[in-house]
Amino acid sequence: MTGLSSQFISSRNSRSELQRLEISLSAADEGYRLQIESKINEIGLLFRLCAVLFRHNWYILQARIFSPDEHSICDEFLIRPQDEKHVIDNALMRLMATDLESLLFDNVSVLEYLNENHREDKALLRESNRSHHQEVSIDTSDNRVVIEIRSQDRSGLLLEISQAFYLMNINILEAKIQTKSDGHIHNIFYVDPADQRFAHQEFQRRLTEELGLML
Repeated sequence: MTGLSSQFISSRNSRSELQRLEISLSAADEGYRLQIESKINEIGLLFRLCAVLFRHNWYILQARIFSPDEHSICDEFLIRPQDEKHVIDNALMRLMATDLESLLFDNVSVLEYLNENHREDKALLRESNRSHHQEVSIDTSDNRVVIEIRSQDRSGLLLEISQAFYLMNINILEAKIQTKSDGHIHNIFYVDPADQRFAHQEFQRRLTEELGLML
């Protein structure tokens, strides 16, 4: 794993203030620390971030996705390239930033983006990759909604989970992602408590089943 030790990328000057990204990447012991800040915050943002990292063959070891306020984001990732010989340089950083801008601001479809870049839909492989140790729980106590997922990690799993949230119009206010050294994941998603669907057991059951099919 060679290339830059630290890099900062800002959106193209042609972008308005509300369509600008601030991206920094720095070397870490286990890989790279990626930080993304923007004045945009909308449902599906996590899905688009995961798509770019998936397309460029990154493992997500840890992540914290959160909003300092309702109109901005500050997301932090600990990532590692799938190929240890993968060169991380300024050109790759700029390409990743451009890809993310296109998905966020130019109405580019995530599925079209992945297909154009030859990344197959991993949903077709769910059954063969299904984990025997999995747990999905939803906690709606104390005026909050928390979805907790434990399973074995695999390529594209976080992308699928975030896609499910996007398609079901579930607003993730904060997420904590962790992949342990043995390959097990422990992901916690904090949902907008104003979502009244979570007050119904049937909705929780359907969501739990849908997420369980991905694990």
